[in-house]
Amino acid sequence: MARFRLRNLWRTLHLWIGLCLFVVLAPLGLSGSLLVFDDSLDHLLHPVRYAVSSAPATPSAAAYIVAARAAFGDRPYPTSCACPQRPASRSRSSARRGRPAR
Repeated sequence: MARFRLRNLWRTLHLWIGLCLFVVLAPLGLSGSLLVFDDSLDHLLHPVRYAVSSAPATPSAAAYIVAARAAFGDRPYPTSCACPQRPASRSRSSARRGRPAR
């Protein structure tokens, strides 16, 4: 008789622990499986976000060159400094030939 009671106790305990864990883990599993299809669902639920409007065409390279010549003249690059109060700095390498000092 004691063996039968112990078996019923474990069976009931297993049932309730399983049901409690199911309540917690089932929503996690369902939401995780929905996240796999996040992009597809987002396209279906919010189609306005992904609507493509007719945007103006990108200007050609020739149009960029014309705009640059209008801004800078015939110079290939701007020669003025953005901050004239600071002189341009130079860096010099102090590396020496041979073995490094220890």
